[in-house]
Amino acid sequence: MSFPKIQNIEHSVLYEKPGADLLNPFPAPLSSGGCALVFQEVIEAIEPKSFDFAKASRVGMVQGADPGRWAGAQAAVIPDSDGCGYCPALHKIDGDQYILFDWRWGFYAQDAKPNYGFRMPGWDGWVGFGDSFVRTAVRDKDQWTFGPAQILNFEKEKMVRTGPSLVTLGNGALLAPAFCADRFKNQFMNHVFMLRSEDSGATWRQLGTLDKRDKQYAPLTESVAAATGADSITALIRTTNKFDFMLSTSSQDQGATWSLPEKTDLQGHPTDLIALDSSLLMCAFALLPDAEGAAKRRPGIRVAFSSDNGKTWPEDSVAHLRDDSPESKFDRARILDLGNSRYLAAYQGLLPDGRCAIFGTHFDLA
Repeated sequence: MSFPKIQNIEHSVLYEKPGADLLNPFPAPLSSGGCALVFQEVIEAIEPKSFDFAKASRVGMVQGADPGRWAGAQAAVIPDSDGCGYCPALHKIDGDQYILFDWRWGFYAQDAKPNYGFRMPGWDGWVGFGDSFVRTAVRDKDQWTFGPAQILNFEKEKMVRTGPSLVTLGNGALLAPAFCADRFKNQFMNHVFMLRSEDSGATWRQLGTLDKRDKQYAPLTESVAAATGADSITALIRTTNKFDFMLSTSSQDQGATWSLPEKTDLQGHPTDLIALDSSLLMCAFALLPDAEGAAKRRPGIRVAFSSDNGKTWPEDSVAHLRDDSPESKFDRARILDLGNSRYLAAYQGLLPDGRCAIFGTHFDLA
Protein backbone atom coordinates (compact mmCIF):
# COMPACT_ATOMS: atom_id res chain seq x y z
CA MET A 1 0.00 0.00 0.00
CA SER A 2 1.12 3.53 -0.69
CA PHE A 3 1.05 5.73 2.42
CA PRO A 4 0.60 9.52 2.56
CA LYS A 5 3.67 11.67 2.09
CA ILE A 6 4.63 14.58 4.34
CA GLN A 7 5.12 17.81 2.39
CA ASN A 8 5.55 21.54 2.91
CA ILE A 9 7.02 21.23 6.39
CA GLU A 10 7.37 24.51 8.30
CA HIS A 11 8.91 24.73 11.80
CA SER A 12 8.36 27.56 14.27
CA VAL A 13 8.30 28.48 17.93
CA LEU A 14 4.56 28.66 18.60
CA TYR A 15 4.78 30.20 22.03
CA GLU A 16 7.40 31.14 24.59
CA LYS A 17 7.45 33.33 27.65
CA PRO A 18 10.54 35.22 28.85
CA GLY A 19 11.91 33.75 32.04
CA ALA A 20 9.41 30.87 32.06
CA ASP A 21 9.32 27.22 31.05
CA LEU A 22 6.31 26.02 29.05
CA LEU A 23 5.56 22.39 28.30
CA ASN A 24 2.86 19.75 27.74
CA PRO A 25 1.07 21.66 24.92
CA PHE A 26 -2.37 20.63 23.75
CA PRO A 27 -4.19 22.32 20.82
CA ALA A 28 -7.98 22.21 20.38
CA PRO A 29 -10.17 23.51 17.53
CA LEU A 30 -12.54 26.42 18.05
CA SER A 31 -16.05 26.42 16.59
CA SER A 32 -15.46 29.94 15.26
CA GLY A 33 -12.31 28.83 13.44
CA GLY A 34 -8.71 28.75 14.60
CA CYS A 35 -7.69 26.96 17.76
CA ALA A 36 -6.80 27.24 21.42
CA LEU A 37 -3.61 25.98 23.01
CA VAL A 38 -3.32 24.96 26.66
CA PHE A 39 0.01 24.24 28.31
CA GLN A 40 1.80 23.91 31.63
CA GLU A 41 3.63 26.99 32.84
CA VAL A 42 6.31 26.25 35.41
CA ILE A 43 6.22 28.81 38.22
CA GLU A 44 8.85 27.24 40.45
CA ALA A 45 11.01 24.31 39.45
CA ILE A 46 12.58 22.04 42.04
CA GLU A 47 15.83 22.39 40.18
CA PRO A 48 16.81 23.67 36.72
CA LYS A 49 15.60 21.41 33.89
CA SER A 50 13.34 19.35 36.20
CA PHE A 51 10.24 20.59 34.39
CA ASP A 52 7.92 17.65 35.02
CA PHE A 53 8.48 17.89 38.76
CA ALA A 54 7.67 21.58 39.06
CA LYS A 55 6.94 22.45 42.69
CA ALA A 56 4.50 25.09 41.46
CA SER A 57 2.86 25.39 38.06
CA ARG A 58 -0.40 26.35 36.41
CA VAL A 59 -2.29 25.92 33.14
CA GLY A 60 -2.08 28.71 30.58
CA MET A 61 -4.01 29.27 27.36
CA VAL A 62 -3.66 31.23 24.13
CA GLN A 63 -6.21 31.25 21.32
CA GLY A 64 -6.74 32.76 17.91
CA ALA A 65 -7.51 32.22 14.26
CA ASP A 66 -3.84 31.88 13.29
CA PRO A 67 -1.43 29.83 15.48
CA GLY A 68 1.40 31.70 13.79
CA ARG A 69 0.38 34.81 15.72
CA TRP A 70 0.49 33.20 19.15
CA ALA A 71 4.10 34.22 19.67
CA GLY A 72 3.17 37.77 20.69
CA ALA A 73 -0.09 36.95 22.50
CA GLN A 74 -0.72 37.39 26.21
CA ALA A 75 -1.55 34.02 27.73
CA ALA A 76 -4.55 33.68 30.01
CA VAL A 77 -4.33 31.62 33.19
CA ILE A 78 -7.06 29.05 33.70
CA PRO A 79 -8.67 29.77 37.11
CA ASP A 80 -7.90 27.43 40.01
CA SER A 81 -5.22 25.60 38.02
CA ASP A 82 -2.34 26.02 40.45
CA GLY A 83 -0.63 22.74 41.34
CA CYS A 84 2.50 20.64 41.35
CA GLY A 85 3.20 19.80 37.74
CA TYR A 86 0.53 19.43 35.10
CA CYS A 87 -0.30 17.53 31.93
CA PRO A 88 -3.38 19.34 30.55
CA ALA A 89 -5.53 18.11 27.65
CA LEU A 90 -8.35 20.23 26.24
CA HIS A 91 -10.94 18.39 24.14
CA LYS A 92 -13.80 19.83 22.14
CA ILE A 93 -17.04 17.94 22.84
CA ASP A 94 -19.71 19.75 20.85
CA GLY A 95 -20.04 23.32 19.62
CA ASP A 96 -18.46 25.49 22.32
CA GLN A 97 -18.41 22.77 25.00
CA TYR A 98 -15.05 21.34 26.10
CA ILE A 99 -13.44 19.07 28.67
CA LEU A 100 -10.11 19.76 30.38
CA PHE A 101 -8.18 16.79 31.77
CA ASP A 102 -5.02 17.13 33.83
CA TRP A 103 -2.98 15.09 36.26
CA ARG A 104 -0.42 16.30 38.74
CA TRP A 105 2.52 15.14 40.79
CA GLY A 106 2.22 15.07 44.56
CA PHE A 107 4.73 16.72 46.90
CA TYR A 108 4.80 15.55 50.49
CA ALA A 109 6.41 16.94 53.61
CA GLN A 110 9.41 15.32 55.26
CA ASP A 111 7.20 13.67 57.90
CA ALA A 112 4.55 12.50 55.40
CA LYS A 113 6.57 10.12 53.24
CA PRO A 114 4.51 7.85 50.99
CA ASN A 115 5.83 4.28 50.77
CA TYR A 116 8.59 4.21 48.14
CA GLY A 117 8.35 7.97 47.63
CA PHE A 118 11.46 9.41 46.04
CA ARG A 119 13.67 12.44 46.59
CA MET A 120 14.27 15.30 44.21
CA PRO A 121 17.16 17.75 44.64
CA GLY A 122 15.86 21.08 45.85
CA TRP A 123 12.81 19.64 47.65
CA ASP A 124 13.15 18.79 51.35
CA GLY A 125 10.21 16.38 51.39
CA TRP A 126 9.09 13.53 49.15
CA VAL A 127 7.73 13.28 45.60
CA GLY A 128 4.97 10.84 44.64
CA PHE A 129 1.90 10.54 42.47
CA GLY A 130 -0.87 13.11 42.78
CA ASP A 131 -4.44 13.24 41.50
CA SER A 132 -6.13 13.39 38.10
CA PHE A 133 -8.82 16.00 37.46
CA VAL A 134 -11.51 16.68 34.88
CA ARG A 135 -13.37 19.96 34.31
CA THR A 136 -16.07 20.96 31.89
CA ALA A 137 -15.63 24.24 30.03
CA VAL A 138 -17.77 26.52 27.85
CA ARG A 139 -16.49 29.12 25.40
CA ASP A 140 -18.61 32.19 24.63
CA LYS A 141 -16.85 34.15 21.90
CA ASP A 142 -13.35 34.55 23.39
CA GLN A 143 -14.40 34.10 27.02
CA TRP A 144 -14.07 30.77 28.83
CA THR A 145 -15.94 29.47 31.86
CA PHE A 146 -14.50 26.45 33.62
CA GLY A 147 -16.48 24.25 35.97
CA PRO A 148 -15.12 22.94 39.29
CA ALA A 149 -12.30 20.38 39.19
CA GLN A 150 -13.53 16.83 39.80
CA ILE A 151 -11.04 14.24 41.03
CA LEU A 152 -11.23 11.02 39.02
CA ASN A 153 -11.55 8.40 41.72
CA PHE A 154 -12.82 4.83 41.42
CA GLU A 155 -13.37 2.22 44.10
CA LYS A 156 -11.19 -0.43 42.48
CA GLU A 157 -8.31 1.91 41.58
CA LYS A 158 -5.72 3.41 43.91
CA MET A 159 -5.21 6.39 41.62
CA VAL A 160 -6.16 7.24 38.05
CA ARG A 161 -4.12 9.06 35.43
CA THR A 162 -5.63 10.07 32.12
CA GLY A 163 -3.87 10.00 28.77
CA PRO A 164 -4.05 12.64 26.01
CA SER A 165 -6.85 11.04 23.96
CA LEU A 166 -10.62 11.33 23.95
CA VAL A 167 -12.84 9.23 21.68
CA THR A 168 -16.36 10.37 20.79
CA LEU A 169 -18.69 7.54 19.80
CA GLY A 170 -21.56 7.85 17.36
CA ASN A 171 -24.11 7.89 20.21
CA GLY A 172 -22.31 10.82 21.88
CA ALA A 173 -20.64 8.78 24.62
CA LEU A 174 -17.04 9.71 25.47
CA LEU A 175 -14.16 7.32 26.09
CA ALA A 176 -10.88 8.35 27.72
CA PRO A 177 -7.88 5.98 28.06
CA ALA A 178 -6.41 5.93 31.59
CA PHE A 179 -3.88 4.03 33.69
CA CYS A 180 -3.42 3.36 37.36
CA ALA A 181 -0.69 4.11 39.89
CA ASP A 182 -0.32 3.75 43.65
CA ARG A 183 0.47 7.06 45.33
CA PHE A 184 1.53 5.36 48.55
CA LYS A 185 3.91 2.88 46.96
CA ASN A 186 4.87 5.28 44.17
CA GLN A 187 4.56 2.69 41.44
CA PHE A 188 2.53 2.02 38.34
CA MET A 189 -0.08 -0.68 38.89
CA ASN A 190 0.50 -1.91 35.35
CA HIS A 191 -2.92 -1.87 33.86
CA VAL A 192 -4.59 0.49 31.41
CA PHE A 193 -8.33 0.87 30.92
CA MET A 194 -11.08 3.06 29.51
CA LEU A 195 -13.26 5.63 31.25
CA ARG A 196 -16.73 6.30 29.81
CA SER A 197 -19.03 9.29 30.13
CA GLU A 198 -22.58 9.50 28.80
CA ASP A 199 -23.32 13.04 30.01
CA SER A 200 -20.74 15.14 28.15
CA GLY A 201 -18.03 14.56 30.77
CA ALA A 202 -19.99 15.47 33.91
CA THR A 203 -19.60 11.96 35.35
CA TRP A 204 -17.36 9.01 34.50
CA ARG A 205 -17.33 5.26 35.08
CA GLN A 206 -14.68 2.63 34.53
CA LEU A 207 -15.06 0.45 31.46
CA GLY A 208 -12.96 -2.25 29.74
CA THR A 209 -9.33 -3.09 30.52
CA LEU A 210 -6.92 -2.66 27.61
CA ASP A 211 -4.06 -4.54 29.25
CA LYS A 212 -2.90 -5.81 32.63
CA ARG A 213 0.56 -7.19 33.32
CA ASP A 214 2.65 -8.52 36.15
CA LYS A 215 4.24 -5.68 38.09
CA GLN A 216 7.71 -6.86 37.05
CA TYR A 217 6.85 -6.12 33.43
CA ALA A 218 7.83 -2.74 32.03
CA PRO A 219 5.20 -0.26 33.30
CA LEU A 220 2.21 0.53 31.09
CA THR A 221 1.30 4.22 31.10
CA GLU A 222 -0.32 6.74 28.72
CA SER A 223 -2.42 5.33 25.90
CA VAL A 224 -3.79 7.03 22.79
CA ALA A 225 -6.94 5.89 21.00
CA ALA A 226 -9.07 6.63 17.95
CA ALA A 227 -12.43 5.41 16.63
CA THR A 228 -12.09 3.32 13.47
CA GLY A 229 -15.79 2.56 12.96
CA ALA A 230 -19.21 2.81 14.59
CA ASP A 231 -18.23 0.41 17.39
CA SER A 232 -14.51 -0.17 16.77
CA ILE A 233 -11.56 1.57 18.47
CA THR A 234 -7.79 1.18 18.19
CA ALA A 235 -5.38 2.07 21.01
CA LEU A 236 -1.60 2.27 21.35
CA ILE A 237 -0.11 1.74 24.81
CA ARG A 238 3.11 3.32 26.00
CA THR A 239 5.60 1.18 27.88
CA THR A 240 8.41 2.64 29.95
CA ASN A 241 11.08 0.02 29.57
CA LYS A 242 14.35 1.10 28.03
CA PHE A 243 13.15 0.16 24.54
CA ASP A 244 9.78 1.97 24.66
CA PHE A 245 8.07 -0.12 21.98
CA MET A 246 4.33 0.54 21.79
CA LEU A 247 1.65 -2.11 22.18
CA SER A 248 -1.42 -2.20 19.92
CA THR A 249 -4.93 -3.35 20.88
CA SER A 250 -8.43 -2.92 19.48
CA SER A 251 -12.06 -3.11 20.56
CA GLN A 252 -15.11 -4.02 18.48
CA ASP A 253 -17.75 -3.23 21.14
CA GLN A 254 -17.22 0.45 21.99
CA GLY A 255 -14.38 -0.21 24.41
CA ALA A 256 -16.03 -2.82 26.63
CA THR A 257 -13.55 -5.58 25.70
CA TRP A 258 -10.13 -5.46 24.01
CA SER A 259 -7.91 -7.75 21.98
CA LEU A 260 -4.68 -9.12 23.41
CA PRO A 261 -2.14 -6.27 23.01
CA GLU A 262 0.72 -6.99 20.63
CA LYS A 263 4.12 -5.35 20.37
CA THR A 264 4.57 -3.04 17.39
CA ASP A 265 7.74 -1.88 15.67
CA LEU A 266 7.11 1.70 16.77
CA GLN A 267 9.67 2.84 19.33
CA GLY A 268 8.87 5.95 21.34
CA HIS A 269 6.11 7.62 23.32
CA PRO A 270 2.73 7.61 21.50
CA THR A 271 1.40 11.13 21.92
CA ASP A 272 -1.55 11.25 19.51
CA LEU A 273 -3.59 8.95 17.27
CA ILE A 274 -5.86 10.19 14.48
CA ALA A 275 -8.21 8.26 12.19
CA LEU A 276 -7.73 9.91 8.79
CA ASP A 277 -10.51 7.70 7.40
CA SER A 278 -12.02 4.28 8.11
CA SER A 279 -8.94 2.49 6.84
CA LEU A 280 -5.99 4.72 7.74
CA LEU A 281 -4.52 5.77 11.11
CA MET A 282 -1.82 8.37 11.79
CA CYS A 283 0.21 8.16 15.00
CA ALA A 284 2.42 10.95 16.34
CA PHE A 285 5.23 9.90 18.67
CA ALA A 286 8.49 11.04 20.16
CA LEU A 287 11.80 9.28 20.67
CA LEU A 288 14.04 10.92 23.24
CA PRO A 289 17.85 10.85 23.01
CA ASP A 290 18.23 8.62 26.09
CA ALA A 291 16.06 5.77 24.71
CA GLU A 292 17.84 2.49 23.93
CA GLY A 293 19.06 2.60 20.35
CA ALA A 294 17.92 6.20 19.88
CA ALA A 295 21.22 7.21 18.31
CA LYS A 296 20.57 4.80 15.44
CA ARG A 297 16.91 5.75 15.12
CA ARG A 298 17.30 9.57 15.08
CA PRO A 299 15.50 11.05 18.11
CA GLY A 300 12.76 13.60 17.56
CA ILE A 301 9.14 13.92 16.49
CA ARG A 302 7.75 11.61 13.84
CA VAL A 303 4.49 10.25 12.46
CA ALA A 304 3.60 6.80 11.13
CA PHE A 305 0.65 5.31 9.28
CA SER A 306 -1.28 2.05 9.57
CA SER A 307 -3.80 0.60 7.12
CA ASP A 308 -4.87 -2.36 9.29
CA ASN A 309 -6.31 -0.67 12.39
CA GLY A 310 -2.97 -0.26 14.10
CA LYS A 311 -1.72 -3.84 13.94
CA THR A 312 1.28 -2.97 11.77
CA TRP A 313 3.14 0.26 11.07
CA PRO A 314 5.47 -0.41 8.10
CA GLU A 315 8.85 1.23 8.13
CA ASP A 316 8.12 3.01 4.87
CA SER A 317 5.13 4.69 6.53
CA VAL A 318 7.28 6.51 9.11
CA ALA A 319 8.05 10.17 8.45
CA HIS A 320 10.36 12.39 10.49
CA LEU A 321 8.75 15.71 11.36
CA ARG A 322 11.59 16.98 13.52
CA ASP A 323 14.96 15.29 13.98
CA ASP A 324 17.31 18.19 13.34
CA SER A 325 18.06 19.02 16.98
CA PRO A 326 18.32 16.02 19.37
CA GLU A 327 19.60 18.27 22.16
CA SER A 328 16.24 20.10 22.12
CA LYS A 329 14.49 16.95 23.48
CA PHE A 330 11.31 17.47 21.48
CA ASP A 331 8.41 15.55 23.04
CA ARG A 332 4.62 15.30 23.54
CA ALA A 333 3.50 16.15 20.01
CA ARG A 334 -0.25 16.66 19.56
CA ILE A 335 -1.78 16.90 16.08
CA LEU A 336 -4.44 19.39 15.04
CA ASP A 337 -6.33 19.03 11.75
CA LEU A 338 -6.37 22.47 10.09
CA GLY A 339 -8.41 21.32 7.09
CA ASN A 340 -7.52 20.84 3.42
CA SER A 341 -4.97 18.13 4.33
CA ARG A 342 -2.97 20.64 6.40
CA TYR A 343 -1.96 19.73 9.96
CA LEU A 344 -0.20 21.28 12.94
CA ALA A 345 1.97 19.33 15.38
CA ALA A 346 2.45 21.19 18.68
CA TYR A 347 5.19 19.91 20.99
CA GLN A 348 7.58 20.94 23.73
CA GLY A 349 11.32 21.44 23.39
CA LEU A 350 14.33 23.35 24.65
CA LEU A 351 15.38 26.74 23.31
CA PRO A 352 19.10 27.54 22.89
CA ASP A 353 19.10 29.29 26.29
CA GLY A 354 17.77 26.13 28.01
CA ARG A 355 14.20 27.31 28.54
CA CYS A 356 11.35 25.01 27.57
CA ALA A 357 8.93 26.41 24.97
CA ILE A 358 6.10 25.30 22.68
CA PHE A 359 7.22 24.46 19.15
CA GLY A 360 5.09 23.77 16.09
CA THR A 361 5.42 22.04 12.76
CA HIS A 362 2.92 22.67 9.98
CA PHE A 363 2.74 20.01 7.27
CA ASP A 364 0.59 18.70 4.41
CA LEU A 365 -0.43 15.13 3.68
CA ALA A 366 -0.38 14.18 0.03
